Amino acid sequence: MKSKNIIQLKGIYKGYRLYPNRKAILVGLLPFVKPNYRLKWALKKINLSINKGESLAIVGRNGSGKSTLLKIIAGIITPSSGRNYIDGRIAALLELGVNFNYELTGRQNIMSTASIWGFEQEMMRGKLKNIVEFTDIGEYIDQPVNTYSPGMRLRLAFSIAINADPDILLVDETFFLGDPYFQNKCFKRIHEMKEKGLTLLFVSHNLKIIKEICDRVILLHKGKIVADDKTQIVLSKYHDFISNEQKPTTATFQI
Repeated sequence: MKSKNIIQLKGIYKGYRLYPNRKAILVGLLPFVKPNYRLKWALKKINLSINKGESLAIVGRNGSGKSTLLKIIAGIITPSSGRNYIDGRIAALLELGVNFNYELTGRQNIMSTASIWGFEQEMMRGKLKNIVEFTDIGEYIDQPVNTYSPGMRLRLAFSIAINADPDILLVDETFFLGDPYFQNKCFKRIHEMKEKGLTLLFVSHNLKIIKEICDRVILLHKGKIVADDKTQIVLSKYHDFISNEQKPTTATFQI
């Protein structure tokens, strides 16, 4: 039986205008003035299909386009060109606290974050008790989030995401920096969710974590996918890649 594509990216490009200074930005807004900028491509010709239930890690050096790719999949930013197709509910843990209203309590933020992600409020109210218990932050759940430490905000965000039963979970490596106890609790829940068909995408430099929970890895270099295969195969290439200061050879990385 053929697996169902839950994520499809076709010909995705993402570029940013880089201006030499602030004045050039303002001058470029004037009519009949040619803007002075150079185009920086964060992603180039990304073609990617991900099946329901797959666990995919995205690796590459800093600035290779990893976070940009996740943000396009999450719908946070739009590609400059190309098409993306997503068939499922997404919970995205990409920037710590980005969806939080720091004046609201943790309990209130559970509902507001779920609303931002497009999850039904009635469903989330039914999961509220489990989410609160999973955070393990005690009475702070009813305190404003601006009183939380970064670790507590991480706990709250992760607890919302993995208890909301998303079809797709996107995680940036920042969210794997919590204390070992909570991290292990999250991994256990993620394994349970994978057995139920969760599609997982995450960015990490931690090869141990990747080997533990991923069956597929893609390697990004300068905005392009230069390797896409089973975990051990790509990690072996990645190890050689980061150990070698020279550019990857065309014999090793076919684009």
